[in-house]
Amino acid sequence: MDWDLSDFFPSLTDRSFRAAFEQLQADAKSLLEDMQGWPELTAEAPGAWVEGLKRYEALSAQRSHLSSFVSCHRAADGTDPVARRADADRAKVGATFSKLRTELVRGIGLAGRGGHGRAHLPRRAART
Repeated sequence: MDWDLSDFFPSLTDRSFRAAFEQLQADAKSLLEDMQGWPELTAEAPGAWVEGLKRYEALSAQRSHLSSFVSCHRAADGTDPVARRADADRAKVGATFSKLRTELVRGIGLAGRGGHGRAHLPRRAART
C-alpha cells in the first residue's frame, strides 16, 4: 500500500517529524510535572487546572496528528524497522498521556468530593 502522507510530514525519518515527536513528549512530561504540583481543584478556585485542561486538549490534538502518521506507515509496511521504532515511540508518548489522564481524574475527582477524596487516587511521584 502506498499513501502520500507528505501533507503530514515528508517521512518518518525527517527532522521535522522527529522534532514534533520529541516536542510532544517534552510538553506532555512538562504538563504532567506541573499537574502533580498543583493544589486541589475547587469550584471556587479552578486555578491552574483550567489552563492545564486546555494544554492537555492541544497536546491531544498533536498526539492524534502524529499517531495517524505513524499508523499509516505501520499499516503500509509492518516490517519496516523505522515505522516499528516510531510506533514504539508512540507507545511511550501514550504512557505519558495515560499518566496525564490519571492526574486529571484525580483533580476532578477531588473537586467532586469537596477535596476529601485524596485516598481514592493518591498523587504519585513522577517517574522519568
